[in-house]
Amino acid sequence: MSKSELLTQQETMMAAAQGWSLCHVYDLDSNKWRLQIWGMPSSEMIGQRVVSMARAGDNLATKALRLVMSSQQQGTV
Repeated sequence: MSKSELLTQQETMMAAAQGWSLCHVYDLDSNKWRLQIWGMPSSEMIGQRVVSMARAGDNLATKALRLVMSSQQQGTV
């Protein structure tokens, strides 16, 4: 996945305003880089919120989830 396929600068700022970000994380189990949604108070809670936002039609949340799923299927970022 090339860098151009990730969030734009404006999308990154919008995500930050919503309390989350899309980050590269190294998965020790698979020894590969993956994309993951991170945020506070916990990434699990933020991930659930982003899923809810995507279900409600939020285009940014949908794009982020699509990128995360693509990174999981490809095994690399």
